[in-house]
Amino acid sequence: MAKRISIINFKGGVGKTTFAFQFSTGLACFHNARVLLIDMDHQSSLSIVCLTAPEWSRIVQAKRTVNEVFKPFIGQTSPFPDKAIIEHKAIKQVPYTTKYDKLDLVPASLQLDDIEIDLTASHHGNAIHSEWDKRTLICRWLEEAEIDSDYDYIIFDCPPATKIVSQNAIAASHGYIISVVA
Repeated sequence: MAKRISIINFKGGVGKTTFAFQFSTGLACFHNARVLLIDMDHQSSLSIVCLTAPEWSRIVQAKRTVNEVFKPFIGQTSPFPDKAIIEHKAIKQVPYTTKYDKLDLVPASLQLDDIEIDLTASHHGNAIHSEWDKRTLICRWLEEAEIDSDYDYIIFDCPPATKIVSQNAIAASHGYIISVVA
């Protein structure tokens, strides 16, 4: 089972994305670990840095982002996505492509912020169960798509907020690292 770690701070500009990227590449390159980065931030900076802007745009158009995990709850699609939303060998920047072949990514898109609003407004059946269900969608996807066995680490790059998307990452994590400016 993969060790799952959220990189969090509810303040922006403290280096969460930079740390998530550097930490993940270090695990992949120096420890030969299989790493899945999951971009949970609607700003999508991690996704664009890894993939390049044109590749990221193509993936967003193909609807292969973390957004797809949340859409079934808000009624935009029916089933959970499978492993197809994972971009394998995620770093597309030359000359890094050969060093980080064990680093995969689930990218985010700018529409994740709209999905956050829809999640907040959506409820199904029992209110308590509904609140729990919407905060554990990432856990459910990881389990149903059988992601854990493919990786040594799953690293979540979280947005600077305590909203439902961040809560999903934290609920799915075994631990967290709080990035701060010294």
